Amino acid sequence: MRETPNFTGWQAMVLHREDGNTEKLIRQLRLLGIHAALQWAPLSATALPDLVIVDADQGWDDLLPWNGETPACPVVALLGSEAPGRIAWALGQGAGAIIAKPIATSAVYPALVMAVSIHQERKATAEKLKYLEERVRLRPLVHAAVEKLQVAYGIDEESAYAILRNCAMRRRLPMEQISAFILAGAEPSAGGGLMHVLKQMIRQPTALFGLIVVTLVIGLAIAAPWIAPFSPDEQMFDGLSLEGAPLPPGGPYLLGTDTLGRDLFSRLLFGARTSLIIGLVANGIAVAIGLLVGIVAGYLRGLPGNILMRFTDLMMAFPALLLAIVLAALLKPSLWIVAMVIALVNWVQVARIVYTETRGLVERDFIMAERSLGAGHMRVLFMHILPHLMPTAIVWGTLGIATTVLLEATLSFLGVGVQPPQPSWGNIIFESQSYFQAAPWLVFIPGAIILLTALSFNLVGDALRDILDPTQRGRG
Repeated sequence: MRETPNFTGWQAMVLHREDGNTEKLIRQLRLLGIHAALQWAPLSATALPDLVIVDADQGWDDLLPWNGETPACPVVALLGSEAPGRIAWALGQGAGAIIAKPIATSAVYPALVMAVSIHQERKATAEKLKYLEERVRLRPLVHAAVEKLQVAYGIDEESAYAILRNCAMRRRLPMEQISAFILAGAEPSAGGGLMHVLKQMIRQPTALFGLIVVTLVIGLAIAAPWIAPFSPDEQMFDGLSLEGAPLPPGGPYLLGTDTLGRDLFSRLLFGARTSLIIGLVANGIAVAIGLLVGIVAGYLRGLPGNILMRFTDLMMAFPALLLAIVLAALLKPSLWIVAMVIALVNWVQVARIVYTETRGLVERDFIMAERSLGAGHMRVLFMHILPHLMPTAIVWGTLGIATTVLLEATLSFLGVGVQPPQPSWGNIIFESQSYFQAAPWLVFIPGAIILLTALSFNLVGDALRDILDPTQRGRG
């Protein structure tokens, strides 16, 4: 319980023109043991009273010395109108309580108590924010970024820190992440821009190689209906040798034909569409589920968090391939069923990583500061925690495509994935496995494409991890 203040001996300044209201107010203040003075002139910042009572009907922009900052003492506003807009304006200007005019003597003491209580809460909040800010400033990464800004712009420490803080608030990023961008040589305002990401990737040979291959595969998959020389299901009259064997690469069939005389190049183009659709859809669903489970478990903690993470651990205990085979066997295999099955076995890794990062984020100073300002759970989750997890989601969304493509190829190879005649890279190998020695190109070419695509997505994902979160650079 907060103690009721004793106003005996307090000094009060009433900023009001003299009238009947002020006489009644000053008389009531003196009954409470408060020494009150009346004036209608700006208050001196060097000789502040214990309490200020101001006429809000006249406006006080030029009367109070704190210029919109936290008031240095309790403030009570006198209002002749109880219109919500006027009350909100007075409270927004720093008033802790309102006394309606004409003044009722019974309303004075409760208003003073409320003003003092509000002022103490504001003061405690300001001190807590100052303490949290000092803790942030002492962190090595932030301190190093401040020093770099001082040297680069020739400014003092306070100005450098103000630039860093304002940039973090504008970009809605933690101070450490903005500091990492600065120390990595990136402009803070361009930290997450698409052009910045592309420029950084072009500078890395491995990332550039992966980006070119990924772009080429996606472009060929999209343009497959226009660039494929034959229908993927058309069995060519001259597609087999006289002995009934597949034709080798060359001639009208760029990569040869398969066991049924179909053009392998055309089937690989349309197979890319199938594999990439499954990769994007399945991995998108897996990342969404993992984000949801990880954020909720990491933010709530306690019993709900433990239940969610124990369920995640249980799912991780099952071999992913075995679980996918069981689910695919129980359901009728199709493109969308395979995508759903892969999503259901791939979300657990994302959930575990997001959970760990969320646990760390909720203890960070900027989240504690936001809570101390009264932010609700939804605002903290969606405006502060989720944006900081987006680099992780993007990276895992990219890296996971490689795993998804490989898993789809494995399921199709085992006969529980996408079913013929719809082509996919996995079932092309599955259909041709009996010709491994007689027609090795039917296995090696799609296998090499799967390997190259998975490698390229991994290279792009590693580059995105380094670019979007420089603090993770060099980690496995």
